[in-house]
Amino acid sequence: MFYSILRLLALTLIVESILGCHSVNDRDELPVGMNCRLSEAPASSGEMASHGIEMRIFPRTKDMPANYSGCQTIWAYDHGSFVKTTQTSFVDGSAIELIDFTAEHSERPRVCRYTNGHAIGTNSACPTFDTANTRESSLPRGCLERLKTSELESNEPCFKDLN
Repeated sequence: MFYSILRLLALTLIVESILGCHSVNDRDELPVGMNCRLSEAPASSGEMASHGIEMRIFPRTKDMPANYSGCQTIWAYDHGSFVKTTQTSFVDGSAIELIDFTAEHSERPRVCRYTNGHAIGTNSACPTFDTANTRESSLPRGCLERLKTSELESNEPCFKDLN
């Protein structure tokens, strides 16, 4: 009986490793850990812009120790509010999961998993481990507005605190 249970567990792990990417609905719950259950960007979130879209990032990379265990989340401004776009889970400083809440052509978020520096599975829609493991840089809160409206000299403090 014991060996049957072990075989079933091993088979389950093999199947999961082959599939690699899953949807959040395929699991019982979202990741658990520091900053993993945030529904809104905290006031201390960093900010960045890409292709004209303002983003909030929490926690800021500068506030994440090398051995950080928890999540880093990005929210993007869309139609009057910030919506969660991606969340990366780290254990001892290494990415173990990336959730893409904006997965194209899907009603459910795409979940990509990683172990020992490699993506689990072969889903080409998942980013490489190196991409998932890269922490997002950000400016201190308020710097985007300052950059839009100020002179070069007054922007210098924003760039000194980039990360």
